[in-house]
Amino acid sequence: EVQTEGTWRERLHKWREILGKERLVEQLNSSNAKYAVEFDMKEVENSLRKDVAEKATAAQGTRGLWIAKRWWRYRPKLPYNYFLNKLDSSEVGLCI
Repeated sequence: EVQTEGTWRERLHKWREILGKERLVEQLNSSNAKYAVEFDMKEVENSLRKDVAEKATAAQGTRGLWIAKRWWRYRPKLPYNYFLNKLDSSEVGLCI
């Protein structure tokens, strides 16, 4: 049965109520659940490892961009390798 009465917000509110009630019933009796989501834990683990690897690669690019934007300011004062060593040991503020 399609209900077209009321505004879309009212219909959305009714749907949320219906889904909320279904969730409560499902939580109370999970053996009769309408929906079940199964996870292959190996696949999840591989996906998480891939995400971590991508973020690490992105972080290296971010670090390079940070250095490129700031190095020119300190060039007259510091040798580049010294700057990188201090950056690695988080002592940039101390040496500048």
